[in-house]
Amino acid sequence: MSADRVCARCRTVRHTLAGVCPGCGYDGIAVAEGIESVASAKAALLKAREELDVFGREPWLPSSRKARLAVEIALIAILTLAGLLVRVWDIGTLPPAPAGDESAVALETIRILNGEWIGLWSGAALGNPTGHMYWIAPFFHLGGPTLTALRLASALPGVMLIPTCYLMVRMLFPFNVAFVAVGLLTFFSWFVIIYRVGIPVTLSVFVAALSLCLLIYAARCSRPWVAIIAGLVLGAGVYVFKGYVIYFFAIWAGTLFVSLVHPQLRRQWTAYLFLSASMIAGAVMLEFYLTTDYLTNNLQSQYQVSGADLLSLPRHLDRMFDVLMYVHIPPEGGGFGFDGIVPGPLLHPVVAIFFWIGVLITLLFVNRVSFQLLLLGWLIGMAPAILVPGGETRRYLFGVFFVLVITAIGYTGIL
Repeated sequence: MSADRVCARCRTVRHTLAGVCPGCGYDGIAVAEGIESVASAKAALLKAREELDVFGREPWLPSSRKARLAVEIALIAILTLAGLLVRVWDIGTLPPAPAGDESAVALETIRILNGEWIGLWSGAALGNPTGHMYWIAPFFHLGGPTLTALRLASALPGVMLIPTCYLMVRMLFPFNVAFVAVGLLTFFSWFVIIYRVGIPVTLSVFVAALSLCLLIYAARCSRPWVAIIAGLVLGAGVYVFKGYVIYFFAIWAGTLFVSLVHPQLRRQWTAYLFLSASMIAGAVMLEFYLTTDYLTNNLQSQYQVSGADLLSLPRHLDRMFDVLMYVHIPPEGGGFGFDGIVPGPLLHPVVAIFFWIGVLITLLFVNRVSFQLLLLGWLIGMAPAILVPGGETRRYLFGVFFVLVITAIGYTGIL
């Protein structure tokens, strides 16, 4: 067999066992000259994939960098303003009456305004950390203990979620994918309706998204101080909502996994600073969970989830398939009646076509870090719905965002 090597992409012969191809700049592993059929097949596959690769071009934007930035800022500002309008318009009367959770949260918040210390955990709204109530307290202080003020405290994180998620996706994908994904997020019924109700999950989803956005920026730009802020944000979320602890450990595990898989991240301090800061920030609440049985009793009594259920891998795989199929099949769990969301499939059948195209494109380009992070983020968003079935309109809310990103990839990939 000849010692010459052949580029797997363009078939240019090179005489070194490694290095960059002089023909096309490809730096992957070369293929031996003698294995002609394998090299030809792989070259054909790579060529086909490059022809499908629409993610390296941005035809929607001007060529000037400053003009591109101005257009992006203007468009996202318009989407954010639209998101603000649909989330706060007549918020005090739509939904028409306060739900039980809203009333219980309001009573606990009034206790805070009266100078009481209500502790780390409250029995209100089926039991939750009290951070959400302390978040609402300034809104009550400024606008009075009204339903409008209570719901504005939830609507504001929903509005901030729009530019946050845009920045997160934009750091991984081109403008057209990020813009379509956030456009879907702005007007998607689950996000509009849930963020008009004063419940803790609204703030927790925003905190999880913000921590991931800051972490991605810190890793891309090697900014240790941003990684510390991202960790503090992640840790602060455990004081907001009991279900957030799933996001906390899922993001922790995902960060460790990515650091081990990618050597360039393993050599940085970014991930370690992020994880350390998150553990320090959330230490008090995590210790509370470990030293009391509030959380485990809550899972058992309210959701019929035992410790054995949390450790059952076959159960999790079965639930993962169920959650995936929400694209076509309405969730069976409760939550629709309370939240006011009409039961139905997650996506319209026509839109679901773009989702499955996006899944195929994601798998085709899964060797790229951006698509790997997308799948990991989707798994993190799925985690609460997988571990604690029921009420999927809240537990799968963060995961739905990644479904919308994949749908945007399918749409922009073929149109």
